[in-house]
Amino acid sequence: KHPLPFRPQDKPFCLCITYNLPHDYGTGRMESRPSDDPLYSSTYRDCMEKMPTPETYIPFDKIDTSRLPLEVYNGIYLSEYDYVKNPDALRERQVRICQAVTGIDRALGLLRKELNDIGQADNTIIIFSTDHGIHHGEHGLGGKCFLYDECIRIPLIIYDPRIEKESQGKCINDFALAPDLAPTVLAMAGIEIPDTMQGKSLLPLINGESILWRKAFFTEQLMDIQNYPKSESVREKDWKYIRYFGRTEDPLQIDEIYKGTLDDYKDFLTASIDGVIKPIYEELFDLKNDPHERYNLAEIPDHLDKLVEMRGRLYEAANELRDDGLTVTTLPYASRV
Repeated sequence: KHPLPFRPQDKPFCLCITYNLPHDYGTGRMESRPSDDPLYSSTYRDCMEKMPTPETYIPFDKIDTSRLPLEVYNGIYLSEYDYVKNPDALRERQVRICQAVTGIDRALGLLRKELNDIGQADNTIIIFSTDHGIHHGEHGLGGKCFLYDECIRIPLIIYDPRIEKESQGKCINDFALAPDLAPTVLAMAGIEIPDTMQGKSLLPLINGESILWRKAFFTEQLMDIQNYPKSESVREKDWKYIRYFGRTEDPLQIDEIYKGTLDDYKDFLTASIDGVIKPIYEELFDLKNDPHERYNLAEIPDHLDKLVEMRGRLYEAANELRDDGLTVTTLPYASRV
């Protein structure tokens, strides 16, 4: 009858629910059947024309200049993302996404009802998030493996019924990262956080405590199997720096790039920040004045000082992730224009 019928009644529980939808692989294959709930056959279709395309949306046949140089990314992405190429196909997918998300919302409502029925609604924390964002034609791009904000920004909602009502409904603007979720759950459950965890508990921010918090974070995209460019970035509140590397079939199989020094550089992160692998393209964005990342400032002489500064920020952020005990003390390309 209930979702947790066999759990020990005198012990806490943790339930993880993962949905494939609204992943593009799933929404692209949603079928329409006579037995469907009306949600999946008609809901939102009466307002399709009102669904806006993204502010930076570019139809495929209107792309005059590629977002990235062809030697960095040739613009050929998986066919399942072809719907972003024209507004009508995009709106069809938007409808399916809205239907799928509404279905998930219904399921969450049923779960909360069950929690209420078993007397745990006021003692259960609910955390909602996703694995990544995705491009819906912004800048003429489709897919998920870029380091622009469309891909790296994800929703995060933490519902704790124990929090006083006047403190509920807050939007916290500090940087929260996926590795923060595990230590946050442990802290909320009163469990000691292992030193091996890279993330930080978000509980002090949730409780409104004044603490030192990260001002920047490092991201990387190393997957080669879907034609995306390999890249690294550092993101601050008002600035972002991205650098791109030449493609190989596998980021760990790079003997030619290492030129026989593979034993000395055992992973891509170490090699990239030590200068063994050199970036072939850079981007610099002023997010305060250009939140949609339209204008690359990396090659503008007036922004050279900021470019050098952000290169340094990337090395600082990357060093925090190294596990070899080494620290980069020089900044490769710091004087490169």
